[in-house]
Amino acid sequence: MQQSTDSPVPLILVTGAGGALGRALLIRLRNAGFRVRALVLPGFTADGAHEVVEGDVRDATSLLKATQGVQAVLHMAGIILSRSEGDFFLTNTLGTHNMIQASLEQGVERFIFVSSTSVEYEPRTAYAESKWQAEQFVRESSLHWSIVRPTLLVGKGGGVEFKMFCKLARLPFVPLPQGGVALKKPVHVDDLAQGLCQLLQAPAQRTHAIYSLAGLESISLADMLCAIATQNFSSSENGRPVKTIIAVPVLLCSLLASILDKLPLFRFSAAQGLEGLLQQATPSIESAERDFGYSPKILTGRWHT
Repeated sequence: MQQSTDSPVPLILVTGAGGALGRALLIRLRNAGFRVRALVLPGFTADGAHEVVEGDVRDATSLLKATQGVQAVLHMAGIILSRSEGDFFLTNTLGTHNMIQASLEQGVERFIFVSSTSVEYEPRTAYAESKWQAEQFVRESSLHWSIVRPTLLVGKGGGVEFKMFCKLARLPFVPLPQGGVALKKPVHVDDLAQGLCQLLQAPAQRTHAIYSLAGLESISLADMLCAIATQNFSSSENGRPVKTIIAVPVLLCSLLASILDKLPLFRFSAAQGLEGLLQQATPSIESAERDFGYSPKILTGRWHT
C-alpha cells in the first residue's frame, strides 16, 4: 500500500495485536508512517497502537466500529491451543469470515490474513484445518487479499511451541518422536513483523497471492533444541551446552498422546501436538523475497532475543 504525499495517512486495523508479534508489528507500522488501530478483546490493550477498539471476531456486530474508516486490515487474531475443534472453528474460521464481512461492509481496500504453514500438513490437525477453511473464505472474497503462512515463531515472546522447547532445553534428557528429525524453518518474531510491514507497503499488485514467511535455515527439532540450550549456557551458569535426545517410536508417542488426551491435564490436544512434531515445514520464501523484499536473518544468537 504505497502512500502519496498528498493523501491522508492510511489507517490500518490489526487484530490479535496483544502478543509479542503484535507489539513488534505495531512499532514497525508506526515507523512506516501508518496510523494503527488495534482490535482487542474487552479488558485488554495493545501497546503501540494509536487507537484501541474492543471487539471479538466471534461477534460480527462488534467488528463494524473497528473497521470503520480503515484502509487495510491485517488479521492475526486466532487461537492456537484448544482441546475443542469447535473453538478453532469459532475463532479461526468463523472469526475470519466475520472480519471479511465487516471489511466488505465498511469498504476496506486491503485484507492480509495471517494463516499458518500447518495448512500444508498431511493430515491437517484441527487447528490447521480451521486455518485452511479460513483461507478459503479469504480467497473467495472480493477483497484485495493476501495470505501469509508463517512457520514456527521464535525469539523473545515467541510462539507456544517455542516456549515449550525453551522449557525442554533446561532438561538433561529430552524424549522426542523419532529423535526430533523433522525439519523446520523457524522465523524470528522481528523478521515476521518486518515481513508483514513490507507486504503492507507493497504495491496493490501483490494481492491475490499466498506467501510463506519462514526463516533462512532448515533445522531439525533436535538441533534446534541443542541451539536453544547452547544459548542458555552462554548466558547462564545453569545452562547445558549439549542435550541428550532420546528417540521415541511414533507408535509409543501416539499411545501416550491418546492416554493424555483422556485426562484434563493440558489446554491442548497431545495428539495434535505430536502431529506437529512429526511434520516437515521448510517452505520456500523465494516469492516473498522477490515480491516485497522479505529478508529474514540467521537465527544464531537470536533464539531468546
